[in-house]
Amino acid sequence: MVCAGRDIGTDLPTLLKELVAVLPQDQSTMLRIGMTNPPYILQHLESIASILAHPCVYSFLHVPVQSGSDKVLQVFIPMALFFFPFTEGVVVLD
Repeated sequence: MVCAGRDIGTDLPTLLKELVAVLPQDQSTMLRIGMTNPPYILQHLESIASILAHPCVYSFLHVPVQSGSDKVLQVFIPMALFFFPFTEGVVVLD
């Protein structure tokens, strides 16, 4: 999900900020962000965390990982794929 907009020179946090700006302040409409891909969220962790803190956004984000252990992930992910440092994302989004 975080790679949304890259092909047109923008990014997901920019889109989400624009959406949040037009949501009713009475929280009668809520925004739920779905799933993201670990390799692409790293560059947007701070922005996504800020958006998730908005009162009209559910503070939920599904980030699929195979294991919480960086060592286990390194064994199972082919060398050609990007390695996601799991603990870094948890600290920022916590």
